[in-house]
Amino acid sequence: MENIIENSLITNVFDFYSYIKKVCINTAILESLGDIDAETARYSFLGVIAKEELCEQDGEFLLTKFDEKEVETIDNWLALLDDWCGPIGINDTVFQTGAIGYIGYEMYKYLEKITVVGNVKSPVSQVRLVKYSLILIYDRVENKSFWVADDETYLNQGKLYESEYFNHVEYQNSDDNFFMLGDIEADFTQKQYMDSISKCIQYIHQGDMLQSNITMRFHGKYVGNPFKVYSRMRETTPNPYFAYFDFEEKMISTSPESFIRMSKGMIQSRPIKGTVRCVINGVDQADFLQKSRKNCAENTMIADLIRNDIGRVCRIGSVRVPALCKIKKCNNLYHLETVVEGDLKENIMMSEILRGNFPGGSITGAPKIRSMEIIDELEFTERGPYTGMVGFWGNSGYVNTSIGIRIVYFDRESFYIHAGGGIVAKSDPVDEYNELMLKIEKMISSMNEFNVLKLLRNEIDKLNIEIIRKLSERTELIRKVSSVKFKYGIPANQPDRVRSILDRMKKINDTENLGLDEEFIEKLFTLIIDESVRIEELGGRQ
Repeated sequence: MENIIENSLITNVFDFYSYIKKVCINTAILESLGDIDAETARYSFLGVIAKEELCEQDGEFLLTKFDEKEVETIDNWLALLDDWCGPIGINDTVFQTGAIGYIGYEMYKYLEKITVVGNVKSPVSQVRLVKYSLILIYDRVENKSFWVADDETYLNQGKLYESEYFNHVEYQNSDDNFFMLGDIEADFTQKQYMDSISKCIQYIHQGDMLQSNITMRFHGKYVGNPFKVYSRMRETTPNPYFAYFDFEEKMISTSPESFIRMSKGMIQSRPIKGTVRCVINGVDQADFLQKSRKNCAENTMIADLIRNDIGRVCRIGSVRVPALCKIKKCNNLYHLETVVEGDLKENIMMSEILRGNFPGGSITGAPKIRSMEIIDELEFTERGPYTGMVGFWGNSGYVNTSIGIRIVYFDRESFYIHAGGGIVAKSDPVDEYNELMLKIEKMISSMNEFNVLKLLRNEIDKLNIEIIRKLSERTELIRKVSSVKFKYGIPANQPDRVRSILDRMKKINDTENLGLDEEFIEKLFTLIIDESVRIEELGGRQ
């Protein structure tokens, strides 16, 4: 399909998207954030006018045609994707219309013959791709944006949106509220996770695999518009592969990891393995990570797996590794990243690419098939969009996707986030659990910014700190009292004094209408007094 390309005046694509999502349905943004990198963090894509949507629901694949307001069931979703993309990697430009969305991890069941146990089902679709007739593409290197359209009608509509955007400033940066209701909870206990890691290590020692990637899910409740969360996350953790899908089931992806990029007859993957906080106790950790035998071994094994996967779809002898275990910094974390690339076979289709490479080896393990079977056994819930494929599928063969390793996805009342890590023979379950919590730390803190209880809890925390300080002051005075009692032989326990304190506190509660329960007051001060007596009985020597 021939695409019409025309310059746009838009340079702040986020503000423009904030506007466009209010006037169009099923929009999407793929946003490159953080440091500008011509290879991995250059282009941003805005899906503006949705033409068709492919989604999975309860094992069926539905194709929605928005113009015709029709929904039909299709038998072969891979054939549809081939039709949408055409031969892969033949076009030398990113400027083409196409589909934006995700292919969920469990879609491997349609690509590989694997025996699975069957976990708790994902609450959202396993695949959701929206094909657009109008897309805005922003080039960060050139600081220019371009309209790309299927025909003049869509291009003119894009120009109209652009004009309305500049003339209606009130649309910019305005959005609905979002509130997280209560706390984020894990779908597992620490013991359950560590047991899964221990079992995984046993499989490795038995020779089933060299390594695997075990992940777990967290969940929470919400009300409001998830775009508010995206707006915040792009400021606090600006990774190269940000995405927001304003679909029926909304999703945020903030991945640092490229999965597959294809153009000009070439395919490239950039697997990440090995993660550490940038600075620990004031010491930069880049050198430590670079020299970590465990992390480098883990990365090298996955690089070898990726070489094999990419080799399935490339010309013989063309696969190469330009960079192995190089340091990649994303926000507060260092990662080890390897670059694997090769020259594609002629006229290869997207279905062949998926059969050879999906899901990404960095989030399965090696060998891939056995690792995936063990993952299904040891994890408790389906991954859904998490660790799937997120990005852009062009209609003229350009494809750019990331691995969905930093994802929040939403159903009508709940949201879900996941985290995990690579497991090798020398892995320690405690260390792996700590790394899991490190990886999800930023996601949880970002969500907690929207906790409906946040302000009230902050006030409670201030009071708690003040209470602790006052208790410390009181304890110091008790020590002085106990020294005097010890000097003059006065008994530590003074029953009349104890009763007097309790009566006085209850009277203050009544006269000042403090509203505290008398039983609570008695329990609290009995505990405090008992501790005071303990200190006094030691004669002030503490």
